[in-house]
Amino acid sequence: MMNQVQQFLDIANVEQNQTSIDLYRDLLREETCEFWTAWAKRDRVEMLDGIADVMFVNVALYHLDWHLNGGAPENYHNVGDAFDSLIKAAGFSEHQAHEAMDIVCASNLSKFDDNERDAHTTALKYMHLGIDTNQRKCMTTGKYATFSAHDQLGSDCKTYQRGKLLKSAVNYFKPDFSDIL
Repeated sequence: MMNQVQQFLDIANVEQNQTSIDLYRDLLREETCEFWTAWAKRDRVEMLDGIADVMFVNVALYHLDWHLNGGAPENYHNVGDAFDSLIKAAGFSEHQAHEAMDIVCASNLSKFDDNERDAHTTALKYMHLGIDTNQRKCMTTGKYATFSAHDQLGSDCKTYQRGKLLKSAVNYFKPDFSDIL
């Protein structure tokens, strides 16, 4: 899991600074809120997705914090216990949660484009929604990441914060938990 999260952060060119940590803390709050919304609805698919998303973001936060602050393990040493409790309270097995995490990691990595042609297709998708984008190419993998250029509202009535990673129009696939539920 850590390798997949590291790969995601590298391709997305997430800078190892306090701004990124703050951004990922906001994302953690958002993902946690989505989990509790699913909990209230007893939507098992969204609950499992929420658990995996929270785990992914938390691993990313740990990675960023470790690089910036030399570890700070005291901030994270009880996280495993908290996830175990959350997984059990939601009625999932550890095996289901780990499989969900692998599925979410694969889905998150599918947000990137493999080549310039696909990146252009993604940029066009968002241009049609009225979204200005920036793109970056990861020098180690050759993959492209597309980001919202500034805070903006798309014609789809969604808000796109500056720096938000946008999903590939070609490669992205939603997590599918049907085989593990």
